[in-house]
Parts: sequence; C-alpha cells; structure tokens
Amino acid sequence: MDGDKLERLKLIRKSGEGETAPHMSRDGFSEESEQYFSDRAASKRKEIEEGVVRSLAYKADYELDDLTRDLRLEFARLNKIIELREVAKQKGTKQSRKAARSAIKEAKKASKTAKKPKLASPPKQTKPSIKDSESKWVRKVCWRCDSKFSIHIQWQQPPTLCPACTKDIDETHLSSAPHRSMPKGWVQIVSGGAPGMGKRR
Repeated sequence: MDGDKLERLKLIRKSGEGETAPHMSRDGFSEESEQYFSDRAASKRKEIEEGVVRSLAYKADYELDDLTRDLRLEFARLNKIIELREVAKQKGTKQSRKAARSAIKEAKKASKTAKKPKLASPPKQTKPSIKDSESKWVRKVCWRCDSKFSIHIQWQQPPTLCPACTKDIDETHLSSAPHRSMPKGWVQIVSGGAPGMGKRR
C-alpha cells in the first residue's frame, strides 16, 4: 500500500513540474515580490513532498507505534496466505495430473489382469476349529503376553502361560536355570593350629 501511494505521488509531481501556484496580480505588488512568493511556494511544495516521501519510507519495527506494527504483521500474514494459496493451486493441478496418470495406469493393469485366465489357487490349510462342542481342547489367553494357546480339558493342572512365556521364565527367572546353577568345588579339611602358625595347608 505504501508503494502505491509513493507511485501516485510521483505521478502527481511529474504532472505538476514547472507549474507554480497561480498568483493573483494585485495592484501595488512588484514583479520581484511576485517572483519571491512563487519561488517560496515551489520550495514549500518540495519540502512537503519530501516529508511525505520520508513518512512513507520503510521504518524499522522499533520506530513504529503498536498499531502500525500490528498492521504490518497482519498484512505480512495476509500476503503469505495469498502466496501459499497460489502455490497450493499449482500443486493441486499437479497432483490432479498425477492422480489422473495413476488412474490410467491402474485401469491398464486391470484390463491386462482381466484378459488373463485366473489360475485356481490351492485351498488354504486351516486349523481344526477348537470351538466344536465335541472338541476336548480349549483356547486360553496367556496372562503375560495376551497370546492365545490351547489346553486340554482333562489336564489336572492346566498352564496359565503360553509355551513361549513358560520357556522364557524357566530359562531366565528360576534358580534351576542352567546359568544360575551354583558352581561346585572340592574342599579339603586338615587338622592344624591357628593361622600363621604354619600348620595349615
């Protein structure tokens, strides 16, 4: 906006160059005094124009009052939003072209697969359903890892852990685990006196 005002001011100045404010000729004024006042008016007009240009010149944020600073920030945001919208429009057209190309490729692939005869796929092997009323196996959920495992109805003490968790606990936490067994050694007891007497071996 400041730039538009500056351009308008320059156009006005160009149109009015060389023209001074017309002075009414009065009786009793000499030509010298008329020339003096016309020169004075021209210099005043020049000072006013320079002051306007200086006021329109860019100032740092700390030189501005709060309202002008806020307005400058808002206009900068608006300019950024407009730029981003234009970029988004360009990206949108580009993405729509990409989407159209990918749709054409997918249509070609679909037509190729439709022409080919479908081969009979082998039947998938499924596990026997345990939910049968006649089945003696029941599905349980491991309390440690929430995985499902099967147990038999007639087991006296059914496990509450899946096989993987049972193996993990056996190997890591129980004292009977292989790496937790106590080292064994031989101790020989001999008769002798107090330490330092030279009788112990």
